[in-house]
Amino acid sequence: MRIGFVEWPDGLQPRGSLWTDISRRVRSERPDLLITNELPFGNWIASSSRFNASIATASIALHDQGLAALSALEVPTVLTSRPIWEGDRLANEAVVIEDGQIRAVHRKQYFPAEPGWHETEWYATAARDFTTTQVGGVMAGVLFFTPAVFN
Repeated sequence: MRIGFVEWPDGLQPRGSLWTDISRRVRSERPDLLITNELPFGNWIASSSRFNASIATASIALHDQGLAALSALEVPTVLTSRPIWEGDRLANEAVVIEDGQIRAVHRKQYFPAEPGWHETEWYATAARDFTTTQVGGVMAGVLFFTPAVFN
């Protein structure tokens, strides 16, 4: 199994010359499983200490476009994350894209609150579980940055 993982730049758009280059490079590597960085599209909105519903809505829309672009890469399995509404804030939801289908597999549960990382202002979830799931033919679990580094 070929596994690719990336840390794409902040502000990435799922269109344009940079995305065209990324698409070409991913296709040339032909991974069976591609793992992206957390919330890979657009700017890191939680750098602001003030929640803004219109920015949150725009981030959701951009990630929807991004998931479509990731599906078009023709990688058998992609593991990424997206923002979705949960109550009056966002949830950071890990998803798997397989056979053009998007399946939620985990929600981030621990959020930093420090300069540049004001996630407690932007994100929340009622989820309190951690389960493994089938991803690309293997059992996997998802941890986002904060719980992986500060467990």
